[in-house]
Amino acid sequence: MVVIITATKFRKVDAASTMHESIDAVPFKSVLHLSDFSPCSDHGLEYAVAVARAHRAKLFVLHVVIPDALTYMSGDVLTVALDIQERAAREQMQKLERRLDGVPYATFVVRDNTVWPSVAAKLVELRTDLLVLGTGGRTGHGKPFLGSVAGTILRLSPIPVMSVGAEAPSRM
Repeated sequence: MVVIITATKFRKVDAASTMHESIDAVPFKSVLHLSDFSPCSDHGLEYAVAVARAHRAKLFVLHVVIPDALTYMSGDVLTVALDIQERAAREQMQKLERRLDGVPYATFVVRDNTVWPSVAAKLVELRTDLLVLGTGGRTGHGKPFLGSVAGTILRLSPIPVMSVGAEAPSRM
């Protein structure tokens, strides 16, 4: 079940009719998907792609490379460790791009100490209308994505956020 929010009311619809019935309600021109490359994040990507297609919007995918604890312990080789993390993220992003055929898109891999500042900057830079993320994924060393990253985004985002849970239907 998906809840559609229009300017004045809430209504529940099934997932199959969601995209077609909501297109006129809120026209999205720019959709940003936040990815940590987890299965839950990939599930959120399915929805981001569907929204972008339905609205003929441009899709942006962002991954933020956060130094893990081992990176900080590496001392003088911090830059080398971050380079390795970033290279691995770029390889994952290339694999993800194969699933974006037929949708205008751009992908970004950036480095930061936390996720929100990079997301906030991209929201402004890209004039994003909707932020999509999969919840229930993992980031870092077993840190819950919903508890730390998604929770922060839901609280701070100045634009609508679509949070796609692991139990959301797999096909639109």
